[in-house]
Amino acid sequence: MKTFKKNALFAALAGLGAVGLVGSAQAVNLNPDGLGQVLIYPYYTTRGNADGNSFQSLISVVNSTDMGKAVKVRFLEGKASQEVLDFNLYLSAFDVWTGYVTPEGEGAKLQTNDNSCTYPAIPAGGVAFRNYQYTGPNADQEDQTLNRTKEGYVEIIEMADIDPTSPTGIAITHVNGVPKDCSKIADSGTQPAWVATDLDTGTGGLFGAMTLLSVNDGNDVSFEATALDAFFTGPGHLWKPAGSILPNLADVKPAVSTVVNGPDVYITQWAAPGIKTADPVSAVLMNNSVYNEYVLDDSILARTDWVVTMPTKSYYYSGFGPKRERKVQKLFQRDFVLGGACDDMGVIFYDREERHQQATGDFSPPPPAGASAALCWEANVVTFGNARNTPSALRAENRYNLTLPPAYVNGWAEFDFSPVPAAPTNIDFNVGTAHVLTSTLASQYIDLSVATPAGVTVNTTTFTGLPMVGFAVQQLNNGEAVSADFGKIWASYAGRIAHRFSKLIAGQ
Repeated sequence: MKTFKKNALFAALAGLGAVGLVGSAQAVNLNPDGLGQVLIYPYYTTRGNADGNSFQSLISVVNSTDMGKAVKVRFLEGKASQEVLDFNLYLSAFDVWTGYVTPEGEGAKLQTNDNSCTYPAIPAGGVAFRNYQYTGPNADQEDQTLNRTKEGYVEIIEMADIDPTSPTGIAITHVNGVPKDCSKIADSGTQPAWVATDLDTGTGGLFGAMTLLSVNDGNDVSFEATALDAFFTGPGHLWKPAGSILPNLADVKPAVSTVVNGPDVYITQWAAPGIKTADPVSAVLMNNSVYNEYVLDDSILARTDWVVTMPTKSYYYSGFGPKRERKVQKLFQRDFVLGGACDDMGVIFYDREERHQQATGDFSPPPPAGASAALCWEANVVTFGNARNTPSALRAENRYNLTLPPAYVNGWAEFDFSPVPAAPTNIDFNVGTAHVLTSTLASQYIDLSVATPAGVTVNTTTFTGLPMVGFAVQQLNNGEAVSADFGKIWASYAGRIAHRFSKLIAGQ
């Protein structure tokens, strides 16, 4: 069946040129194999507990190709996706770069022991995260301190391929484990001559992972980055000097998305050539429901957190209103104010014996309008709890506390993001219905369940839900277990479980 679908899709796409729409190979898509031009790491944290034990977040990116790569590495805080650090990374063919985020005073910092070329170079003591993008003239109504940098997420965007035989390619290639000459990739905030001669359109092939590690607690949670392929298909490249906040997720080119939903394939146009928009990436990441399991068993002091990150949310907010609120434009439900920009969700949870209930909960901080459940940030953590007031496994502050009855010890849950009216405070911006993203440009729909799939032109394509990535974390603790070899040992464990999603897409 998989072979049929794959071959049918290729055959159907081969004929799309006749109707004037770019093919799937030139439309951004979610790569299920984890290789791509863009990598999104849903969560980093350096939060600690009352005992002073803090997480470190270890990150890696791998170049699986025989071409050099120029990539932008960007760390974003979790409340409003404001950049806290970015730099340019130059990977030689088959190279790997690793780094780690650790606590630094009130905030966090990046450190690395890796030799791959970066610009600026990362000093031996690391580089502290900054709050420039949400203070001073950029200040919103939320926390302006460095504490806000302690949790967030990461995006890596391939800017260009580098010919390994070019002067730049030779300079970044390792000789006995060290690049030949990292000084060759320095820039002064402008485009050096080698950018025009040695760089070409990126071809993808990046993959990566992150580990959230709390050594003294014995907790280690690892997850892979979400990969977007065909993000930028040229001509040219996306290279920008260090210090630039570009490229970003609105630099997708062409502005077309390919989304596969069971036997249905939607190839959707979102903007005319030359118009920048994050809609194609949002469409690829859109889900109307997310599913996963939870464990709250008292006998093993179980904790469960779900990470739900919305990496394109900030692209749907304009400048500030008169009270320093960020104004929502579409897709999302509310302006960004003190307490975040909350999107209502339906929550239903089940135990392992089919009993189920709707959720109740308290908020951190509370959303407006008395919503029963909501996600208010861009990198959210949902902490499942019951009568013992279960704490967050990730010690998150950007979280929603979901309270379950004592009888619901273990089970699974669904978060639903059905269309809702936009909050009245946003009516001047005509956002209409939130949790809906619609293209009115001529697009294509393919039904792979028929014997001879073919592209059908649709004039309106509607995606319901919100763009999201993430995973669940389960933490267990057996206290002082007894080992034959080591005597009493602290027996704490943590594991990651991937989310499952459902999509709701309609074309007409």
